[in-house]
Amino acid sequence: MVAFVFLVLAAHGFLADAARVMKKAADLKAMETPPSSMKAVQQSSYFPCRGPTWSCISLKEDAPVPKPGKGQVLVQIKGTSVAPKEVECVEPICLAFPLAGRLVGPSKIPFRCTKKGETLGGTGSGSSELLIDGAGYVAAVGEGCSEFSVGDEVWGFFKGTYAEYALGSCDKVRPKPKSLSFIDAGTIPSSACAANEVFRKAGAPWKLSDNVTVVVTAGQGGTGFIAVQIAKLLGASRVITAASGKGAEMVKSFGVVDEVIDYHKQELFDALGNDTVDVVFDNIAAVGTADKAMHAIRPGGTFVLLTGGGKGQLSKDPKEGVTQIHFGIFAPEGGETLDLFAKGFDEGKLHPHTFDTYGLAEVPQAFTRQMGRGLIGKIAVVPDKKILSGSDHP
Repeated sequence: MVAFVFLVLAAHGFLADAARVMKKAADLKAMETPPSSMKAVQQSSYFPCRGPTWSCISLKEDAPVPKPGKGQVLVQIKGTSVAPKEVECVEPICLAFPLAGRLVGPSKIPFRCTKKGETLGGTGSGSSELLIDGAGYVAAVGEGCSEFSVGDEVWGFFKGTYAEYALGSCDKVRPKPKSLSFIDAGTIPSSACAANEVFRKAGAPWKLSDNVTVVVTAGQGGTGFIAVQIAKLLGASRVITAASGKGAEMVKSFGVVDEVIDYHKQELFDALGNDTVDVVFDNIAAVGTADKAMHAIRPGGTFVLLTGGGKGQLSKDPKEGVTQIHFGIFAPEGGETLDLFAKGFDEGKLHPHTFDTYGLAEVPQAFTRQMGRGLIGKIAVVPDKKILSGSDHP
């Protein structure tokens, strides 16, 4: 009986492996000559819209496949992500971006409303370009990108990823971590690079002898779950965060967080003593967080506030010796940074967490879920996902 069960399991594993090989072969064959049209989620009306209907966006069945120019690759997208900035580019708030850019500088607000007929998942051009993470197969290579070949598995930053194909600059695309699926890999670069840049502004990388303690105010969301891991990767001796329920279970499973405060039971900074923390990364931006954190930060320490949907501000009465940084929109990184993350994943030092996946036709539902509560990790958009009748989303 045991031998029979073993044979059944072995056969199942063989069939699964064979299916994956056949799927990859089909993908590679399709890339021999990229099609002229593709499915893409586009802005279908001029005025921004709101959930849950998101009436200004729709799935176009015959959008033109872009052609790579000099310094670009065309990638068949197998996974990308949803984050607040993608949602904001179709919401009414995007109408205020140009005004905000004039007030604080275009580099602080480097994007705008998605235009009619434009594919979602990265908008704009030139200095007003917003790129989004993704992963997939290289389908075509433009001039000056000799390091890539058709069929290469890559991840990085692209424009227009809510589609079957998207363009990426060669310096913003790198080989995908071997240990990650396309779906997981497509959710990582933006959040990981944002956390990396925040910590480097706060003095990373650190030596273990520096004995640095880092606090990430929210550890279970799309930025926080990877930020706690990158803090350790960059040399933090001790990492502390707040999470609850299944979010706390996820954070603890990474094996890099030294203390998890249940925010339903205790205020994060009430749990921390005076002068016990070197760096606070406030990725939730709740009102009053900077003031609450000051007692815990050592003189010479840093408080970094991430620009986002929260209304939090820097403290008007910071502790003497504490540096405060208002972190705006990060500049997408490539090359060595993405390779550092890939090495971290392949060595088991970093771990993905995809909360749920949505197909192109389900982007409105994905946006609604992103703006809801109880999100743990990242939401993925998978262009070739087969949509079944009914709902399979939590």
